[in-house]
This record gives sequence, structure tokens and C-alpha cells, in this order.
Amino acid sequence: MTKKLSKKKLDEELKSLHYNWKLNNTGTSITFVIKSTSYINALILISKIIVHAEVQKQFPLITLSRDKIKITLEANGEAGLTSNIFSFARLIDQLILSTTV
Repeated sequence: MTKKLSKKKLDEELKSLHYNWKLNNTGTSITFVIKSTSYINALILISKIIVHAEVQKQFPLITLSRDKIKITLEANGEAGLTSNIFSFARLIDQLILSTTV
């Protein structure tokens, strides 16, 4: 089991992400919103994220609206935010960079 990150480490991890992920007020989730130019491209990106989430046993909350995708990664119970969650966020960053959104 991965250990909960300290506040200092949380800040470092957030800075390591390519996109502007936001930590919620309670420190239990990170969220990113990206504008999409195409509904189809947004669905392609979401599909890629879901495949990787299944493999890595991550459970992102994904909301798709007309021109936005909102992705939230939450802490798993008492473990809090861990390095695994931030690793998955970095993977999502790479998927966004490699997909036309």
C-alpha cells in the first residue's frame, strides 16, 4: 500500500504535472478541466484514459460536457492522495499531449 503524501510532497507533485491540476480544499482530490474542440476527440481521449485506469486500478471521475472534460482523481479512503494518483495524473497529461482534443 502506498503512503499518504505530506503537504510539501503534494505541492511538489502538483508542480510536476504538465497541466494545471487543482488540489481541492480538503486535500483529498485533484481536478483538471480541459476545453475540447471536438466531441469525438474528447470521447477518444476519455476512452484512452479509461483503458489505462482499468489497467492501473484507478477510478477517475470524468465529466464530459459540450466543450469541456473534467477529470478528478480522488484519494482512496484513509490513504489520502498517494504517489500512484500523481503517476496516473502524469499519464493523463501524456495522453492529452498525444491526443487532439
